[in-house]
Amino acid sequence: MAISTLDYNLLLFTEKKPSIPSHTIKPSIPSPVVLDYRRGYINRYFIQRFNDDNTNVYEVNAVEYQKFVNDPFYNSVTLEWRLTGRADEIKFSNEASVKKASKKMSAILLYLPNYFQFARI
Repeated sequence: MAISTLDYNLLLFTEKKPSIPSHTIKPSIPSPVVLDYRRGYINRYFIQRFNDDNTNVYEVNAVEYQKFVNDPFYNSVTLEWRLTGRADEIKFSNEASVKKASKKMSAILLYLPNYFQFARI
């Protein structure tokens, strides 16, 4: 028989035990703006549960990323994503960023297969 979250929290409160913080991940897909294209890149932020490399990878915004960056239950990684240049430069740069990030979060290789996402060639 499962215990409800409300009953669990009440039990923790009556026993004077700390509750385990839970987070809800709010995914976010970036929308580069003109300034990003002038600069030539954007920063992208990713979160994944720490205890299982096969769990989903979530792309989040910078504010959401900060909620998880120091949480020991989540793996977090950020990378620079090139937006402009020649096709070979964009592919090389974004592929290198993904490979570097994959050392910390291996599933990101599956999440970012398109190195030309958001690119203007």
